[in-house]
Amino acid sequence: MKIIIATDKFKGCLTSQEVGASIAAGIHAVSSDCETLVIPIADGGDGTMRALTEFNKGRIEKVQVCNPTNEPITAEYGIIHQDTAVIDVASASGLHLIDKTKANPLYATSKGTGELILDILKNGYKRIIMGVGGSATNDAGIGILSVLGFKFLDKNDHEITPSAEHLIDIASIDSSHVTTLLNGVHFTILCDVDASFFGENGATQIFSPQKGATEEIKVQLESGMQNFAQVILRQTGKNVQKMKYAGAAGGIAGSLCALLQAELTNGITQYLEQIKFDDIIKDADLIITGEGKMDKQTLLGKAPYGVCLASKKYGKETIAIVGTLEDEQELKHSEFAEILSIKAENIPLSESMQPENAKRNIFETTKKWIASRYQ
Repeated sequence: MKIIIATDKFKGCLTSQEVGASIAAGIHAVSSDCETLVIPIADGGDGTMRALTEFNKGRIEKVQVCNPTNEPITAEYGIIHQDTAVIDVASASGLHLIDKTKANPLYATSKGTGELILDILKNGYKRIIMGVGGSATNDAGIGILSVLGFKFLDKNDHEITPSAEHLIDIASIDSSHVTTLLNGVHFTILCDVDASFFGENGATQIFSPQKGATEEIKVQLESGMQNFAQVILRQTGKNVQKMKYAGAAGGIAGSLCALLQAELTNGITQYLEQIKFDDIIKDADLIITGEGKMDKQTLLGKAPYGVCLASKKYGKETIAIVGTLEDEQELKHSEFAEILSIKAENIPLSESMQPENAKRNIFETTKKWIASRYQ
């Protein structure tokens, strides 16, 4: 029997590889002759770079950049196939890099991600894959773009500070100083959410509260996003509000699509294509996937659901092993054969998320399910 284990990370707890190894150990505790293959996966969220780089046996480069509050940090990008760089926006501009009690997306900058990109360009790479999940920013990517040479001007043609606070002040974009290193570069942006640039289902309304936005700040951010969308439309003829995925990472996806001709795509679909997942599962008997928290948003295109749909094409059964489970009624009618939560009801979440506890619970849940199914 051959089982493919393709899970996302358990965020804040275990990496994709660690989750997969614990599942494999649970399987082998019951069936020592069962063949297992652990495939780290990601959907454009933080962890995408490392998962894709490790799968392709690439290498990691480290760069000194600034974090969302302009403090110096070391960030990473991966190199695969000798010609392709892989970035996580979260590596330089992630919410996890700052004190959440002081987080304020009006001032959080994506500049550090621009510094990562510039280092990649200076090293001659012409293909860049970018995962955009986990950002701390709502600056529509102007921090990134400023590092690459774009200047954002007010109505008096004065250059403004590239932050979300000043999106409302932008009247025009000066691209005359953009680095020529961008010539011939192709960006593929892996989006883990489909949010619009602004509006009810937009970047600000859906995601800025978790980045520290109050209701008052949300109003300011929303006005800025609307204004910047109008500026982009006037200067490029591109309507970011009509672009699928444009609001991902606080508008980074939409702006880079409009100004750098980046390709926006569903993260998990593109990731599975990159690793040739169809070829991997063709001779498998069972697929096991999972993530730290599963709820109805999973069905909007997150990693486990992408794995499930890809497996269904070949008639493969998919079960999910997850940390916590919500919206069970909606998920019960999905394509998953079963969804198993490792969290015990009487154990606090903080305790369940301790890595050793999580590994043990994954192992025991898997072992119990395999034994009930195949013995």
